[in-house]
Amino acid sequence: MDTPRELTARCQVAETSPWGGTRGDETAGCAVEQMISLHQLRVVYQPIVDLRDGTVLAYEVLARSDGPESGGPRELFEQAVCSGCCGALGRAVRQLATSAAPDLPLFMNAHPKELGERWLWEPEDPIYHHGPPVHLEITESAPLRRFEACRSLLDHLRGRGIHAVIDDLGAGFSNLRHLAILRPSFAKLDRSLVRGLTRESRMHRLVSSIVELCAGLDIQVVAEGIETEAEADAVRATGAPYGQGYLFAKPAFPAPAVAWSGDASGSRESASAVAAAAPPSHVRVRGDRCTAACAGGACVATASGDWMRSATGS
Repeated sequence: MDTPRELTARCQVAETSPWGGTRGDETAGCAVEQMISLHQLRVVYQPIVDLRDGTVLAYEVLARSDGPESGGPRELFEQAVCSGCCGALGRAVRQLATSAAPDLPLFMNAHPKELGERWLWEPEDPIYHHGPPVHLEITESAPLRRFEACRSLLDHLRGRGIHAVIDDLGAGFSNLRHLAILRPSFAKLDRSLVRGLTRESRMHRLVSSIVELCAGLDIQVVAEGIETEAEADAVRATGAPYGQGYLFAKPAFPAPAVAWSGDASGSRESASAVAAAAPPSHVRVRGDRCTAACAGGACVATASGDWMRSATGS
């Protein structure tokens, strides 16, 4: 596992990327290197929920920084791109995410710039040593820029047991051909398709068609940005199996509980009641399904191939 010092050292000798550009902005580079070396980088987790029963599929990892000038995740990675430190920053986020939640299935984002660097090819990358399933998200615009590099990396990741995810589907860069050729396990609908969605709208018919298309390609759909019960109901009616958004839980550390039952009648426990309750004693994953959040303990594999974390840590 790389130490912060090793990550910043490797950042300083970053190689030219086939995506174009090298270390360009020394001021931004110093800021990113300092943030990593001073442990100002942190992660939060947001659940991805099964809309049929309210259980948790996995948690998406989101980067945050306590640095004075870092801004949000987008600004953070923009600084890293300018300085040639995108690979080092991505590795640092993956290291933090997997070490802080060794028992949880995770969705993690890869910046398009990372796809042309060597970091994700290295066998010591933390995602290859994480027990539960790992899903790597790439924005749908990435294959349009360097299709062969993207396909080659995704083939490599699949060979190592990592699931590919196309993020922001429907955000404006779509090439449906890529869904068939890149063979992702999941596609995440852009929040612009979900915002204000109702069963009666024309947008609902469009989203239903996208979900049907993905199902025919064995791609499971996650709808992002669900904030209301009405949106959850409309998304569920499209046939999309999974959802993510503030309705279920805001990003937090440690991974938050979900205060939503999946009951179509709308009855569910309040968020305050769930937060006050004792944490579940274990987490079990069947295939790519996580059916409970957990706290404390050690992750072990059962004879059936499921993942279970004991409350005692033994």
